[in-house]
Amino acid sequence: MRGFRYLRSVRKTYNEQGMIYFACVNYARLTPGTRRKIDRLCERAGGEYAPALKEYLTTEADWRYICDKHHFSDKTLERVRRKFYEAW
Repeated sequence: MRGFRYLRSVRKTYNEQGMIYFACVNYARLTPGTRRKIDRLCERAGGEYAPALKEYLTTEADWRYICDKHHFSDKTLERVRRKFYEAW
């Protein structure tokens, strides 16, 4: 289990980041509107990496597993995750 970690590189407060993180990990329980928001932000922030970003944000999948499965670097996942949080 990953758990919430504050991202210093994101210009959001601890509470804002926590709200985003917990909304994402509860994706299946969210309203359709909020799920669409997450989907749109994944598309916008992730581009071609959107499916991997969504899987990382909305499941318990490990960082390394996502990078290996989708064949890209951890720096790429870090970059698109930061863009996602900042776009929220």
